[in-house]
Amino acid sequence: MPSCLSACPDYAPCDPDVAGGRCVPLSLSFLTPAPLEVFDAGALVPVSVRARLFDGGSHSVMIPLSSSFGPQSALTSGATSLIPLPATAGVHRFTAGWDGGPRATVDVVAVSCVVACQPWQACRATSDGGVCESLNLTLSFVTPDAGLVFNTASVPARLSVARATGPIPASLTSIPLFGQIANNTTVPGSLTPLSGSGSTFTGALPLFVPDGVKTFVAGWPDGGPVASLLVNRDTTPPDVRVELLPRPSSAPDPDPDQPQDWKKLERALVRVIVDGGRPAVATDLQVVNAPGVTLVQVASSACGCTACQCFELPLQSVPDHTVSRAILRVSSIADSVGNASAPVDEVFYFTRFLWRRAVTGANAIGVAENGVIVVQHPNGLQAIYPDAGLGWAWSAPSGSQLEPRPPVISATSVFVIERTSSLTTLVRRIGLATGAETGAFCAEDRQSPPRVALATSALGIEVPVVLAKPSLTIVGASCPSIEVNSVTSNATLATARESTGEAGFFVVGDGSLHKLAFDGVNWADGGTYVTPTTVSWLFMTQGGIGTASPNLITLAPTSDVGDVSGQPNGTLVPLVAAAGTLFGFWNQSIIRVPYTGTTLSSPLATMVQSVGPPSMLVVGETALYGNIQLGFVPELARLPLDAGVRTYGREAQAFAVDVLRTASGAKVCGLGLGVAYSLDGSGYLTATVIDGQGLDRTAPWPAPLHDSANSSNFDRSLVPWSCP
Repeated sequence: MPSCLSACPDYAPCDPDVAGGRCVPLSLSFLTPAPLEVFDAGALVPVSVRARLFDGGSHSVMIPLSSSFGPQSALTSGATSLIPLPATAGVHRFTAGWDGGPRATVDVVAVSCVVACQPWQACRATSDGGVCESLNLTLSFVTPDAGLVFNTASVPARLSVARATGPIPASLTSIPLFGQIANNTTVPGSLTPLSGSGSTFTGALPLFVPDGVKTFVAGWPDGGPVASLLVNRDTTPPDVRVELLPRPSSAPDPDPDQPQDWKKLERALVRVIVDGGRPAVATDLQVVNAPGVTLVQVASSACGCTACQCFELPLQSVPDHTVSRAILRVSSIADSVGNASAPVDEVFYFTRFLWRRAVTGANAIGVAENGVIVVQHPNGLQAIYPDAGLGWAWSAPSGSQLEPRPPVISATSVFVIERTSSLTTLVRRIGLATGAETGAFCAEDRQSPPRVALATSALGIEVPVVLAKPSLTIVGASCPSIEVNSVTSNATLATARESTGEAGFFVVGDGSLHKLAFDGVNWADGGTYVTPTTVSWLFMTQGGIGTASPNLITLAPTSDVGDVSGQPNGTLVPLVAAAGTLFGFWNQSIIRVPYTGTTLSSPLATMVQSVGPPSMLVVGETALYGNIQLGFVPELARLPLDAGVRTYGREAQAFAVDVLRTASGAKVCGLGLGVAYSLDGSGYLTATVIDGQGLDRTAPWPAPLHDSANSSNFDRSLVPWSCP
């Protein structure tokens, strides 16, 4: 077999088919990597080189390997070795073969990402260190909805992140948040980023002062994806305004002192305007000093506006203790985001004035059982209806004048004392329904001012009685009379009915009490009364506190209640009993004395100083009413049963109290109100609304003349002047 004459190198094995042999070089080729194949910098590259004989057969040989980044180990032909690339990007060359012998080369590309990319970008590796490419992210706020209004310091927020292709990189864990800080300045990165992973990021949107629209931007405004959101900050509560509208100038009978004030009996209009909040409703309003008063909402047009709410305030329901002042409160009203207004209080003043009529020269009044007001002046009488309408008028005969004593009114007649031109006195009887004179009785030559009272007979008929020093006279066709001892010009007459059915007449004078009876024909003197009994009405005279039952009258010793000797001799002073207490006039004061029904306690308690005794003191359901002289003239005043005094600002030379009535005289009950008719020194009769339903029927003696008809008849019912 032929052989090579000399040794051949590894890269050129001997070819025996040639005579004498010949060293034929191998051919080399890279199986891997492929030319310009791309690898990450620093990656392991599989390298495999194959050596072939000249006839194409494979040849096992160790092939030297080198690279552009350094020497490498030899490779076995056909075997694969992992060669690490350098950490630097670029083109790297592998060379296989021998110096002077066959060689093969292959270039590979090493790529890397050494550039800094934004969080919204991904780096694509390149041979020159990489390039940043957008992840194509989309950001959108899920909550809160755009445009919502909040009153909190911050609002929770949730952001959705989406990518068109591929997953969201796990490295993305926060998204920057931009927005206004204090005073609406914007500082990049000043807000806490939203945090999360994947598609959901959460955080808080801080709402700094001042109020207004706040703009928030999540993301990367400098070229990256962003999501914007507008949120309104509103911490301003609604502005609530309330006002009582003035009474319409076209309304009848305005108060001459306060013409714009609503009347106690009216339903005042209240306007409420709410800016920045829901409209007010009736339950938002209350009268602070009258919790039970309910306002009623009416059409806004009633208040002359379109953007307000209009309510009616029933002033008749405002209770007595407020006198003429109501505090109306609008409760807290919240807007849609929870900002609540502070309660708003408004003080409203109303008038208790009802009407006024000119009654020039009038000096006394009385109220009939049917509500007709009879006004007396020296020359006659005038009937006025409860609605101020004028009724009949009666004039005294020429040259005569009426005594300045209140008219005494029965169910059908009015009795007055007339002093004729011949200086005699007589009783005039005028029909209550028509004002026609129906009789003149008992003319006598008397100088002392006589007094008239009514007594109820055993048959239930009211009999007029005249007391004129020194006789007591029954008014009638024959005018029978009887003389009474120790009767002075200041004597006072009171009447009641005996348990026997006889009419009793009680005369108070000179510290003594006389009781006389009349059987229809003759008088009988019952003598002086001294026997104590259960009290049903009370009075004060010079000797002390006087008490009376339906059939007995007594005088209590002065020491029981203190010194009352300063009272005019024989004068009855208003003294009423209610709520376990006596009320009356003593020592230039309205007094209050604890009273159990049989016992008077000391000392006297002063309610209010008064220059003189009131001409009338009546008991309402919660207070006394009287024309209390606090200054130069008496004033219509209300004295709560506990203490104090409140005047109605009306001069009251004389007054009477009644329930509210319709124009026809029908009683109006259920409102808890009454009316006081007062005469002033300027010639006017004024009707004023008071609280309490007229007279209190349970008071033992509600007036010095017993009732508003001035009857002095303690057997007479007070029901016509009270409710129900």
